[in-house]
Amino acid sequence: MKQFEYIPGARQSTLRFVGALAAAAVLVIAGCTKPQPPKTGQEISGEFPTSSARNTVTIFTTAGIRTTEIFSDSVVNYAEKDSTQAYTLKVNFYDNDGLWTSLLTADSGVIREKTEKLEVFGDVRVTTRDSVRLTTTQLAWDPKIAKIVSDSFVTAEREGDIIRGYGMVSDPDLKNIVFKRQISGRIELKEDSL
Repeated sequence: MKQFEYIPGARQSTLRFVGALAAAAVLVIAGCTKPQPPKTGQEISGEFPTSSARNTVTIFTTAGIRTTEIFSDSVVNYAEKDSTQAYTLKVNFYDNDGLWTSLLTADSGVIREKTEKLEVFGDVRVTTRDSVRLTTTQLAWDPKIAKIVSDSFVTAEREGDIIRGYGMVSDPDLKNIVFKRQISGRIELKEDSL
């Protein structure tokens, strides 16, 4: 069972996140400050935020072990659209022993709670403890196949090797990245691999 621990930050409103994008989990975000209803009295379903928060920090744990830390400048939830939008994201992921595994940064992200999908956009960067660096403009977690996917141009770097291409599918640890098309790059032969 997942447990959620709330950590307050500077000028921070209450915020709760449901789910996580830890190794094989997904991040789901929801805020807790109610906006004022429209003055006309007309309700436009899903057009106005259900809740919002600024300067958020959330820590996810499983069986008392930290799995994910999420930092965000702002979060806006549209419950009617099953859409939560987060801006200026920094997400640290940890393994089952609570050891850091990777860092994801992105300009923004959209979370769909019902389908447990997460998609991030903008300047997206992932760095793993195994020295893999991935950069792209769009990255998503697909819970149906438990994979990280992208249709955008992606660059993956590790120990001097650089592979680029359009579209990719990878395991959550970025150990087995499969590029889809227009693949190019440079691979350095190591003496121990000869």
